Amino acid sequence: MGFSFLEWILLALVAWATWIAAARAAGGDASARGVRTTVGVTVLIGFLGAAGWTYARGARIQHFTEVRAAVPSQGRPGGYVSSDACQSCHPGEYQSWHRTFHRTMTQYASPESVLGDFNEVKLEWRGERYRMFRRDGEFWAEMPDPDEAAPGLRVDAAGRLIPSTATHHRVESRIGLLTGSHHMQIYWTAYAKGNRQRIFPFAWLKEDHRWAPVDATFLRDPTLPSANQSWNANCISCHATAGQPRPDSRSDQYATRTAELGISCEACHGPGEEHIRRYSSPLARYLAHGSKPADTGMTYPPHLDRVKSSQACGQCHGIKWIPASENYQENGFSFRPGADLQTSTPIVQPSKIAEAKWLQDAVRNSPKFLEEHYWSDGEVRVSGREYNGMIDSPCYQRGDLTCFSCHSLHKSDPDDQLAAHREGNEACLQCHSKMRDQVPAHTHHGRAIFFL
Repeated sequence: MGFSFLEWILLALVAWATWIAAARAAGGDASARGVRTTVGVTVLIGFLGAAGWTYARGARIQHFTEVRAAVPSQGRPGGYVSSDACQSCHPGEYQSWHRTFHRTMTQYASPESVLGDFNEVKLEWRGERYRMFRRDGEFWAEMPDPDEAAPGLRVDAAGRLIPSTATHHRVESRIGLLTGSHHMQIYWTAYAKGNRQRIFPFAWLKEDHRWAPVDATFLRDPTLPSANQSWNANCISCHATAGQPRPDSRSDQYATRTAELGISCEACHGPGEEHIRRYSSPLARYLAHGSKPADTGMTYPPHLDRVKSSQACGQCHGIKWIPASENYQENGFSFRPGADLQTSTPIVQPSKIAEAKWLQDAVRNSPKFLEEHYWSDGEVRVSGREYNGMIDSPCYQRGDLTCFSCHSLHKSDPDDQLAAHREGNEACLQCHSKMRDQVPAHTHHGRAIFFL
């Protein structure tokens, strides 16, 4: 923080008193005048240095405030306290979570978080030019103005699909957020109003160490125009903890906020405020260790029944129906781990469409929804939606399969988060042990080892 007006006055009085004392002590000869001059110059330099430092620091604080105001914020009502509040009492769990890709699902752009090459890189896509560069430790893109018509494809006189040749006004946009850190990273640029974040059309492929058009990283109709998505309206539903979009239709602004940007402790265990209040006393924590399992105010998904334990994962790893309601727009999803996901945000299962009246109505209103999300046999087209496949499987419907049959969130390698002894065939053989010597015959593959 810089000096206040009163602090500057106080500092000036102290410096003036110091100069007077030095002058009196030195007397009136030539050497005294030299002392007074030296003290005066020193005080002046000190003032100029302090003023310059204060101004520079104030400018940095103002810049930081402006940058953060343009991106979704962390912290919201509803009992959320953030994962940092868990660390002191649960250091092991915090550390194992901290090294996962869940934590880095969405981050603020910084030299530590950005993986892509922004060193004066120039790219072209669909007839438009893009330049990525760094400025004062920040990441920027010179690009067509996203407020104008999005670049895309057009059909020429011969019926061929060619890039649009329309030219657009060019702007420089700061990268505000980034999504992903495992295999690829998607970037988002700030909007002129509120904290809306718009998608940048290139993604960084981590293993290939190169840029690729975002449209080419998903299975989609190549004739469609580039998707002009916003993080606040799309990715917030799964790539953050307890997100609240909070759009204002009158001003076209967003005031989006989250409990945390990544997938944090409270995404799986629920809001932690009551838990911390209950166990803030060391005595309460000591007594809890010797007591029978009790209600701690938190949810532990592996301890829940077969359905609800997996629903804690399915809230993000399934294709759910997002209500276009005012309540959702303002407050986000009402689902909390331990509750029934189907009641608040039902999973879309094409195999159950005949039984789901609500889904039939929804599909009539959005006729391309199933086509865009599923193959013709009902299998999910997009990645990261394993929950859909699991709940349609016989092992789940007629057996005891859950997400935690194969995965561990705190005792696993962060690359795939498989539990111990669940690699390869062992994941299936834990239940189907009789098949151990019959795997090639059963799978019709020559090799006995396969990967999930």
